[in-house]
Amino acid sequence: MPHLFSFLTKPVQHIDLGSGRWIYTIILGVIFGLGISIRVYWKDIKKFFTGKEDANAESDPTETDTIVIDSTDVKNKE
Repeated sequence: MPHLFSFLTKPVQHIDLGSGRWIYTIILGVIFGLGISIRVYWKDIKKFFTGKEDANAESDPTETDTIVIDSTDVKNKE
């Protein structure tokens, strides 16, 4: 019968000694993760808030130029 109303009693709460280091590690991970994310996406963040592109912006490395090879040049070299 005493367990029937046990949800009404205040439980004894404590923080384990190892929890402090765990919380500290999570906080540091979040801080470093945000720092690295800001560093990687800084140009995009800056462009979003200023509304203009950087004059020294590099081209997209995934963008490729189309190269047309004339078949007559290949035959003449042989």
